[in-house]
Amino acid sequence: MSTVLRVLILLGVLFALPGCGISLQNSPLGTGVDGPSYEVTAEFADVAGMSRGGRVRIGPATVGRVIAMRAEEFTARVTLRIRSDVELPEETEAGIEMSTALGDPYIALDVPDEHDGALLGDGDTIPLEQTRHGPEVEDSMALLANMLNNSGIEQARTIITETNTMLEGREGTVRDLLDRTEEVLASLDERSDEINRTLEAVNTLGATVEDNTDLLDEALTEIRPAVDVLVAEQDNFDTLLGEVDTLAGDVQDAIDATEEHLVSELRKLEPVLAEFTKIDRDVETLLTKFLEFEPLFNAAAPGDYLNLDAAFHVPDSVGGVLEGIPDVVPLGGGGATGGMETTLDRLLEEGE
Repeated sequence: MSTVLRVLILLGVLFALPGCGISLQNSPLGTGVDGPSYEVTAEFADVAGMSRGGRVRIGPATVGRVIAMRAEEFTARVTLRIRSDVELPEETEAGIEMSTALGDPYIALDVPDEHDGALLGDGDTIPLEQTRHGPEVEDSMALLANMLNNSGIEQARTIITETNTMLEGREGTVRDLLDRTEEVLASLDERSDEINRTLEAVNTLGATVEDNTDLLDEALTEIRPAVDVLVAEQDNFDTLLGEVDTLAGDVQDAIDATEEHLVSELRKLEPVLAEFTKIDRDVETLLTKFLEFEPLFNAAAPGDYLNLDAAFHVPDSVGGVLEGIPDVVPLGGGGATGGMETTLDRLLEEGE
């Protein structure tokens, strides 16, 4: 009997034994890892579709295998055998993914770029909050079937048709709107610092208001009597505003009635104002000569006194305004040394 025939007979006997069975799932084939390894357990809420012997990957590289799965307290615990040269931080996350739509699921490990240095060792666990279950093909097909059964495509066609109708003939307007929207967004982006400062100021204001809540409550409580008084005087305020309105109307009527007369009187003042403007420089010169005259006057009678009679000539146009004042204004009277009536210019000439 050949060796091959003996092996076939032995396998047939094993399959024929009552209560015994063998399958590829229960065999150790396909669950091994080349070289030294360690075991890590990952907790999942659902491992539907996952099988013993599934690959464990980090990116495209296979770093281990699924060697066992069991349910414990409504949680699926999947035992992973990982190569010893692969270091997994404690923050490592695990998810069930699929390589293709019809491919076998595998365990994808997400290793963080930064971690606190603690690594997973033999027998450690990736907790449930660090695992996830990716979308399954069956779920995607079910959603597609539900959309088709509920006329989702017909609704999508209706939306597209209505959109085309809305945009027909308005492409330029829509394009202009999009351009303006882009400009607004760019402007907002350029002023992001100012917006941030404004928000920070508003936040500071809010914090200040919150810190002074008691003070504000006290102020609002104390101002209540004043508000009550103002409310009680509302009728008087209304009456006052009505009277003010009436007064304003009367004033306007008076202005309208006397407008022509006021304009006439103001025009009559124009020549007077012009004369005042002309003598402005003469008055300045006159005051300057008074300052020059004072030391000469004092030198004329040292140690004694001297009376002065002088006159200030005012132009007729200005003198007419000063009612009751003569055209020649006397500045002094006679004295012990005899009378003197002259102009200031003549006195200065004699002093020289």
